Amino acid sequence: MAVRLILTIGSFFFLLILLSALFSRKTTINLSNKIYKLLIIATLLLIFTNIICFCMYCYTDYDTLSIILIRVHLLNQLFVYYMVYIYMNVVINKLEYNSIKELFIKDKNSKYICIFTAVYSLLFIFTPFKELSKTELSFLFPYSGNFIILYVIIIFSLTLIRLFKNKNSTKKSILVTFIMILIGTLTILMQVLLTRMSFICIAPTIFIFLLYFIVENPDIKLTKDLDVLKVQIENSRQSKSDFLSNMSHEIRSPMNAIIGFSDTSLYNETTFNKERVLNDAVHIKTSTKTLLDIINNILDVSKIESGGTETIDYKEYLLKDLIMNWNSIVEARLGDKPIKFSLTIDSNLPKKYYGDSTKVYQIVSNLITNAIKYTEVGKINMTIAFEKLSNDTVKLIFRVQDTGFGIKDEDKDKLFEKFTRLDSATNNEIEGTGLGLVLCKKYADLMQGKLSFDSEYNVGSTFYLELPQRIIDPTPIGNINETLEQESKKELLDCSGLKILIVDDDKLSLKVTKRLLDSYKADIELMDDPEKCVYSFKEGIHYDLIIVDHFIPKINGIELLHIIKNLKGYYIPPIVMLTANAIDGAKEEYIKEGFDDYLSKPIDVNELDRIINKYLKK
Repeated sequence: MAVRLILTIGSFFFLLILLSALFSRKTTINLSNKIYKLLIIATLLLIFTNIICFCMYCYTDYDTLSIILIRVHLLNQLFVYYMVYIYMNVVINKLEYNSIKELFIKDKNSKYICIFTAVYSLLFIFTPFKELSKTELSFLFPYSGNFIILYVIIIFSLTLIRLFKNKNSTKKSILVTFIMILIGTLTILMQVLLTRMSFICIAPTIFIFLLYFIVENPDIKLTKDLDVLKVQIENSRQSKSDFLSNMSHEIRSPMNAIIGFSDTSLYNETTFNKERVLNDAVHIKTSTKTLLDIINNILDVSKIESGGTETIDYKEYLLKDLIMNWNSIVEARLGDKPIKFSLTIDSNLPKKYYGDSTKVYQIVSNLITNAIKYTEVGKINMTIAFEKLSNDTVKLIFRVQDTGFGIKDEDKDKLFEKFTRLDSATNNEIEGTGLGLVLCKKYADLMQGKLSFDSEYNVGSTFYLELPQRIIDPTPIGNINETLEQESKKELLDCSGLKILIVDDDKLSLKVTKRLLDSYKADIELMDDPEKCVYSFKEGIHYDLIIVDHFIPKINGIELLHIIKNLKGYYIPPIVMLTANAIDGAKEEYIKEGFDDYLSKPIDVNELDRIINKYLKK
């Protein structure tokens, strides 16, 4: 009698070996792999109950217990083929969830087949058995056996439907589906023809065996992952190579303008031409700003790439201050371009907010700069509006619209990808690395905002930024255009009689800083040795403001600050850090050290004016 179960017993030991091999290998566990292991376990239980049922029925007189065990065994068959369908559904539709539980919650097909199988199992429980004969044992149980065959046919049919409905079915999923149907059909035919032999457990075993070598073998998966990784590395290497080549061009282009205009207009010119010199100075300033933008973007992206964490620096800020700075950017960047710029601001906008003003400023500045950069002629419109979300929260809505080159449809998906340049006929004529929008997207996401765009090639682009911000002062901002006009007429503060000390080891940097401060008519003292600064304090020399560089020999700027702060009985004026360390977050670190304020190199004249007015106006 045991000869009839020889294939079943062999299948049991084979699956045990296969299961132990799978659990002993350290591989990436995805959803199909989890279901595959569960399918092996279910098939092992099926084989085990098959053997127990056979032994109970043939060698005991407990007919009732035998009937119960046979019923459990057949229910197990239903579960095995149910798991086969779930596995095929995952493979065919390339479903990726974190767990099997999540699959049943989110995937409708898995949820519906689960409900159908549960109802079908309840009906099966009440399906009668025909009286069985011990002399003529049959493994195709009348009535109930037909019930199982019907379920298998339904499962196979549903799998085929899923396969044909999925237009992106891979060759592997098609192959696995037809192997499953072929093995299942042959097994059913053999069980019908040879009822005294047990074939019912063979089908899932053979299917599992073939799946191992076609889909689930860890070595096959590892090879496939390595191939994918190799392609990704190659693509990344090529993208970065292209990026570096382009970056070299972008850096050298403004440098060429700076050096070229300096040589021809300011250095080697035999006859001084004031109009030409002023014109060339504008070009030099524009080129330096372009170069600074490129460097800042590269540094910020490098920080993110190296694992640096980006955080939100919450603080109170006036929207008016940001608008004035954006207006200054437009004036500096437009130059002689035949472009009309218009600024429309909702006069009911709340005046003061709580949020990361630095990141808000960076995003909108980049959108404005890009609009100017990619627009040769026409107009640029910037609007700022808002929607009220609650009593103390609004959604600020920024829109920057231009009549520039626009973006091709095939390039739109690449816009927020790093190391990617858009395919445009104008690329060689436009400065910049394309990293700005990558940072804008990261910052917008970080602040729970949304950055989007509409664009039509050769017509223009419109960028939208939506940011939730908490209101500090709900007073309406009013007519901002009048404020901008007043600011444009504002004169520099007269600091006559006040003394400013600049400490920097770079003599050229000292000269530039002094020239920028000369317009304020203050008494300016220059030092390239930090020890002299300490001696001056001890001698009782009074300073109204100190600007100190960070990286100074002997005593660096931070150490100098701490020495001065620890001096007892001396007036300590405001001390401002002046540094080329302009990476995002640097300002906050210097403020924590005890500096009153922060200036980055190259010095922004608007920032310098802000500091002079903040600390010397009184």
